[in-house]
Order: sequence, then structure tokens, then C-alpha cells
Amino acid sequence: MEQENHGTLGTNSAQEGHAQHWDRRRSFRVTVPARASLWSKGQLRGRYDVHDLSIGGCSLSGGPAQKIGEKLDVILHLPHRAAFPIEATVRRADADSVGLRFERATPRAEDCLQDVVVEAYTRDHAGSGHV
Repeated sequence: MEQENHGTLGTNSAQEGHAQHWDRRRSFRVTVPARASLWSKGQLRGRYDVHDLSIGGCSLSGGPAQKIGEKLDVILHLPHRAAFPIEATVRRADADSVGLRFERATPRAEDCLQDVVVEAYTRDHAGSGHV
């Protein structure tokens, strides 16, 4: 079976497999009470609950299935913030959830995502000595 190269560093397939696994998890994931609307070519493709969020993407549930590799426009509705758009690619899809990787985020979107992730991480780890 041929492995897909995602541009990670490595000199053999064992190293590449490890690097690819690490690349998928390079951002902290947090749970936030948020919603997302997915759009493609001006058509609403579904409304979802955000299962988890990171600076690099999110996992969604509660909406229709999407096709892996599809490019979508996402409107994120995050707590205590104005909704904002961000482009994304479907990286994982099954009957229950959709995994998105964010693409070409504006500076405003990057700042907002970072703020939400840091706030949620801090809230979730307050008092644990890990912040």
C-alpha cells in the first residue's frame, strides 16, 4: 500500500509515518461550545456543532457527511465573538463527524482562534499546575 506524502520530514517510511502522525496533532485541541456553518459555491452544506477546535482545524458533528478533500468556506460561531469566515479542507469524514483543516486564515481569524484555544486550555487546566 502506498503512503501519501504530506510534506513532512523523514528519510524512511517509519520516520515518515511518525512525522505524519505528529503533524496531525501539532496544535492543542480544546472543547468549546461553538457552531459552524459549511458553505460551498454559495450553497449552505450544513450546520454543525464544534466537537473540538485547534488553531489548525476542527472536528464537527451533527450535520451531513462531507467528501474528503473538498474545499469549503466555514463560518465559525465562537463564544463571545463575532462569527467569522475561514477556508477549510475536509481531512476526515464519517457518518458521525467531519474533520477540517483550516487554510489561508486571515490575521483576524488566526488571532481569534488562538485567543479561544488559549482561553479554553487555560480554563480546562486551571489549578492543575500545567498552565
